[in-house]
Order: sequence, then C-alpha cells, then structure tokens
Amino acid sequence: MKKLIILSLSFAYCIYLVSILAADLYSQHTSSITPRPSSIELNYINLSIHLNPLNSEYYYQKYLLSKTGTVPAVGAPDTKPRGLSLNYLQSAIELEPTRAAYHMFYALALLKLTPIVHRPSSITHQAVILQELHRAVTLKPFSKLYQKILNDYLPSLQSHP
Repeated sequence: MKKLIILSLSFAYCIYLVSILAADLYSQHTSSITPRPSSIELNYINLSIHLNPLNSEYYYQKYLLSKTGTVPAVGAPDTKPRGLSLNYLQSAIELEPTRAAYHMFYALALLKLTPIVHRPSSITHQAVILQELHRAVTLKPFSKLYQKILNDYLPSLQSHP
C-alpha cells in the first residue's frame, strides 16, 4: 500500500514538472517580442499561464504583448486593450511583489493612461502612481534610472492635491 502511494505521488510530481517545463517552453516562444505580436504568441502565453499560473513572468509577458494594442486582450473588445492589460501587471505584482520592474511598469502605465489634472478620479490614480513609484525605488534603491523617474514625476504628481 505504501509503495502505491509513493508511486502515485511520484507520478503526480512528474506530471507537475512536465507541465512547468512545457509552460517555460511555450513562454520562450513569446520572449522575443516583435513590434506586431501575433495571436499565436498570445496563445502561447495563455497556455503558459494555464499550465503554470504561479509564475509572475508569464503575466508580465502577457502585459507586454497586450499593451501594444495590436493584439486585443482575451475576452475583451478592441476598444481599450491597454487599460485591460493593467490587470496582467496587477496579477504579476500579486504573485511576486518584490520585483521592482513590475511596480515601475505599473506606475508608468497608469501615468500614460491618466492625465495629471485636478479631477477626483485622477487624484486616487495619482496616489497609486506615487505609491508604486516609491515601492519600485524602495525595492531597487541603487537604480539611478528608477530614482530619476521618481524625481521627474514627483513634482507634477504632488502639485495637485
């Protein structure tokens, strides 16, 4: 009986390892982002996410694919693929909150979508943008680029109450 349990657990572990390997192989097909990603690349990254949903890099790659606007987000109309692609970055941040690049890309994507004006909806976005910029700089304190981005956007974000 113990041998059967050990054998079945070993078999399940082997299947798990094969699915992780397959997810990595599929994601490698999308690692070379082309200027106009195809639906095949999007299918590969969706399959990678399906096979290994705990890898934040796949969600980040899906964000990079869908932010171009040439490939619509899955299940979404073509009207706002960039806004919907923020969900992929949020998923990547939730899975791996210690990656500074995810926080920086999220803040910059929000900056691109939200004009810096005095409106109630943009004030909350400005707070989130500031929070994400500070988080990115905190996670990567020796990055001169991250510090420069924060210093460039800080005055314009803090000038509006």
